[in-house]
Amino acid sequence: MLASFLKKYDKNLLVIIVILTIWGFINFYSISTPLFSKNLTEQYKYLFLFLLKNVILAIFGFIMFSSISWKTLKRISLPLFIIFFLFMLLAFLPGLRPTGQTTARWLDLKIFSFQPTEFLKFTMLLWLAFFLPRLHKEFKLPYERSIVLILILGTVSVFIYLQPTFSNLAIIWASIGAGYLSLKPKAKELLPFVVLIIIFVIISSAYGYRVQRVVDFLYGNGEGKTSYQKTQSRLAIGSGGIMGRGIGNSKIKFIGLPLINSDSVFSVVAEETGFVGSATLIGIFIFLILTVIKNALVTANSEKKFFVYGVATWISVQAFIHIASNMGIIPTTGVPLPFFSHGFSSQLALMCALGVINNLANS
Repeated sequence: MLASFLKKYDKNLLVIIVILTIWGFINFYSISTPLFSKNLTEQYKYLFLFLLKNVILAIFGFIMFSSISWKTLKRISLPLFIIFFLFMLLAFLPGLRPTGQTTARWLDLKIFSFQPTEFLKFTMLLWLAFFLPRLHKEFKLPYERSIVLILILGTVSVFIYLQPTFSNLAIIWASIGAGYLSLKPKAKELLPFVVLIIIFVIISSAYGYRVQRVVDFLYGNGEGKTSYQKTQSRLAIGSGGIMGRGIGNSKIKFIGLPLINSDSVFSVVAEETGFVGSATLIGIFIFLILTVIKNALVTANSEKKFFVYGVATWISVQAFIHIASNMGIIPTTGVPLPFFSHGFSSQLALMCALGVINNLANS
């Protein structure tokens, strides 16, 4: 029975998911120690919630979407996208945000809270996989397609930008752009993406806090928040050496590594497992990305190609931003590291997308 069940799954993809899930949970246990060193009850509660949300529910999402056919996904893609877009709009209402949350990134439904934008990464990519090939058929003139794309992408981008979460917006743009390139558009059909990027970069330069983050990152003396986090993260990575201090033996996490359960996860991994562990983790992510891309190379379906390349880029850019910011290559962002960070919304959305990837061959 188990053998017949496993036939439905891409074995390489399944093995990678299992390895990253186990490693991520072990690392999260190590991270939770300084957070609740004087209260074991709270620590175990914290671990249980991570296990329930980031592991069990995420695996359930993977299994569920592994069983949904491509035709069914085509029918439900637009409703799913609309639902999470509306959820994102609701997050702008002060009464629907978690207590103390000043941004519009989280939506509190009282029973649970989550980040709608993380699910938009999945649902928008899925819907556009079906919509864009049809757009090419219904609108013969490139400028007509450009107008439609600018209206759709521009509307969604404005609300994501206003949350504010420019890093998530960049991930969405990159994943949609990669999927769009798989359709082999003409150069002038890339105009919507160029226009939107230019507009948002110009707008961003007018916002003082974003400019200040970059200035603090480049020229900070360690006192600013961004500069301090960069310094501490690089110190943790450097102190890991070749083999690391050992799982659970990070010292920086006790001294003061900001946001170790989300933004600085890779720094703890690097300190405890060293260069060897860090390189291994990066290698596993690369193998995951190549395993995903393999599904695009064996299909002639343009819709599936769009989605696969989009998901591969999503994973690539998100992992790169997190790791690069921890290494001090780019300014620190709130982008979670897949399978390792506390972000439940991000992990569940990604596992649902991987479930779709897993089932492409059976669809």
